[in-house]
Amino acid sequence: MIKKLGFAVLAAFVMAGTASADLILTGILDGPLTNGTPKAIELYATADIPDLSIYGVELVSNAGSSAGVVETAFSGSLLAGDYYYVASEAPNFTSVFGFAPDLITGDVGHNGDDDLYIYENGVLHDVWSGSDGVDNTGTTTDILDSWAYRVDNTGPSTTFDASEWTITEPNSLDGLDAAGTNAAVPFGTFTAAAIPEPSSIALLGLIGLAGATRRRK
Repeated sequence: MIKKLGFAVLAAFVMAGTASADLILTGILDGPLTNGTPKAIELYATADIPDLSIYGVELVSNAGSSAGVVETAFSGSLLAGDYYYVASEAPNFTSVFGFAPDLITGDVGHNGDDDLYIYENGVLHDVWSGSDGVDNTGTTTDILDSWAYRVDNTGPSTTFDASEWTITEPNSLDGLDAAGTNAAVPFGTFTAAAIPEPSSIALLGLIGLAGATRRRK
């Protein structure tokens, strides 16, 4: 019985270690420039990600419901500590931040009151708002002409938790030019504690199993 229990505990440790927290949705922007741009999201890598195509985004707007599928897959690779920027266009994003987005897609062309879902290997991985079937106008997650930024050392989460975010009031960016928007939006400042590698967690499980076996004897 002790052996079965021990192996079950070890399996749980290994499974926990393979549950990925490698990519976190850290920022949402609905800008004040022409056509409400830049519209963009920021993601942060907590570990090396050699193939970003396993991740992707779904935009749900106008009180629609999530289809549970990736609309645009990401591309490239990241090292631990890198940021990844996805925008609906390049010119105004570049004028605000001084560099081009890593990916351009209309699937981050939100209007400040929409939901964004991040998937890993087709499975929900992280979420902004997640108020499926509800128009977010006038709610906590209404960031029309504004922004939201993740609190350090939080995420990812498949259930939206407003306490994990700094959420500014709608229209907080109104009237700002590119330089003013850059100064107001804290993109590039998220930090996260180091996450143990799966092998390290498995090793902890083995140590615990060995200790339990010795006590049993």
